[in-house]
Amino acid sequence: NYLRAGETEQALDCYQKSLELLGGETAAGREAATVLGNISAAHASLHNFRASLQAARAASLADASYSKALFREAKALLALREPSDAVRAALHLLFLAGSSVEADVQKILAAAEPRVPRTLLTLAPTAPASS
Repeated sequence: NYLRAGETEQALDCYQKSLELLGGETAAGREAATVLGNISAAHASLHNFRASLQAARAASLADASYSKALFREAKALLALREPSDAVRAALHLLFLAGSSVEADVQKILAAAEPRVPRTLLTLAPTAPASS
């Protein structure tokens, strides 16, 4: 895997070719969503957060149940200094995927907290108390 090996440009090229084989930006289904999610991750690795956000949102459109897309969307929004939208994406992720993503959602909320209205954060679950 090029992305894991740090060869991000090559990974992005492969993902783009895969997406074209699936029908391009408007492709639908889990396979397209996964490829778009990988494109989002590659763009984030290159600090191209607008492109990362665009690919993450396209992944959500390809398969609304693909929760990784919402995680990548939230991370891109944080990087773009849009914390309120990042919190909304994180809460959508929590609604979609449930407790399996709670730790990831808490990290996003913690990063956004200094820059968002308190009322938005009150919609989020609190972390469980330590025993």
